[in-house]
Amino acid sequence: MPSGGVSTAELADLLAALPFGHRLWVRGMGRSLYPLLRSGDAVRLLRCGPERLARGDVALVRNGPRLAAQVVLSTQPWVTEPLLGGPHAPGGELVGRVIALKRGRMVLRLPRPAAPRAPASRSTCAASSQRRPRLRAGARP
Repeated sequence: MPSGGVSTAELADLLAALPFGHRLWVRGMGRSLYPLLRSGDAVRLLRCGPERLARGDVALVRNGPRLAAQVVLSTQPWVTEPLLGGPHAPGGELVGRVIALKRGRMVLRLPRPAAPRAPASRSTCAASSQRRPRLRAGARP
């Protein structure tokens, strides 16, 4: 049960009712992301839709009355998994993206997954390899 005397089901309903773009701290997410998240930790949630998530993001997912922070494996189709692996609970509803972790006084922002780099085109590579090196003034060619 989350701190503050609110049941997990009530918290899930409250979070689902928030408008997209809203940010808030939530405590009591369970052990789905252990060892990253531990008992007493809080996560900062950005309420958003699936179009704002990418593979590798940490998402807060609602399965019935339960909430779990899980790693996004795929957005099309929607697939998440606990950090240490394990069974995927199908049909989870996205609540938002976890953007930070708070443990005691320490706050850690979670980085976004890096986008894959596009390979350089052959014409760019060929043009750069055909350039002659610059010479400093007074240097011999």
